[in-house]
Amino acid sequence: MTHPFAAVEGCVLKEPIPDIKPHDTWIEFICELVENSKSCNDDVVEMFIYLIHRTLPMLVGENHSCMSRHVVAMKSRFRLLSCALNLLQDESLRHSPLKKAVIRERVYAACFDYFCQGYSTPRQDHPTLRKDLLLILKFWQILHNDKKYIRPFSFSGQFSKISSYQNQMVIL
Repeated sequence: MTHPFAAVEGCVLKEPIPDIKPHDTWIEFICELVENSKSCNDDVVEMFIYLIHRTLPMLVGENHSCMSRHVVAMKSRFRLLSCALNLLQDESLRHSPLKKAVIRERVYAACFDYFCQGYSTPRQDHPTLRKDLLLILKFWQILHNDKKYIRPFSFSGQFSKISSYQNQMVIL
């Protein structure tokens, strides 16, 4: 049977399905580790923030994204993003507002990047797809609650120091 979107008869329109099981296992482990240690172990939290900072790109909609946009990979992506937002919303953390703002921007960019793909059809079975969609709904609820944690603050002091330092580097 030919796919209705096929250009010619006999054209196969299947994209390769990425193997995300190892990534999903690691992300599940990391999220459980962060949840269990965020109130007592600042080193683990700091390592997770560094991991998020290094993993999530700031670019949205690039053709060659470092994270898969495949439907199968959405569970892993949104589980990681949910964990990061939960960590940012924890009031007991003693991180600077600038650091939280940068991580929050990376989380938002990774979320928007997923939705920059074209149409694709899910390849999972019904119960797995249902779990994945429930996880996205949970992420949406966390994202919706995030407006309570976003505080307006001024970066003008930090940016003026950075720009004056960059101007000094140009002069040298």
